[in-house]
Amino acid sequence: RYWQSRFRQFGLSEEEVDQHCAAVEKQLLDCSRDQTHAWIFDNSHQDSACELPLLSVRDSVPRQFVVDRSFVDAEGTRWIIDYKTGLPRAEQSEQDFIATQLQRYESQLARYRQLFAAMESRPARCALYLTALNKLALYD
Repeated sequence: RYWQSRFRQFGLSEEEVDQHCAAVEKQLLDCSRDQTHAWIFDNSHQDSACELPLLSVRDSVPRQFVVDRSFVDAEGTRWIIDYKTGLPRAEQSEQDFIATQLQRYESQLARYRQLFAAMESRPARCALYLTALNKLALYD
């Protein structure tokens, strides 16, 4: 099992591995049942891709990036979505958590937007899909 192996690499106990695997499974099930954001996972979108590898060369140094989800919607807008599984701390409001996540991953989303802008001239929207909250947090 992929996730068990990954969690063991962090030196977690078997109990912790089981807890983390259960959390991943719950988030996957919740996402699959989330009708509000089902359009994100619709593979009929133009240029629909998951785990899309992109290559950038800067100062003769190649760098590879992997975009979790991307597609072009019916209006011609490129969507660039990165999945995040984190949870707010116990004392943290959901709104504060979302703002913190957007700030934390701002440079990553901006980089993805730049990579697509170098390939195409269509408008782009970037977002984090917070799987633990079933929330789409827009970055603009």
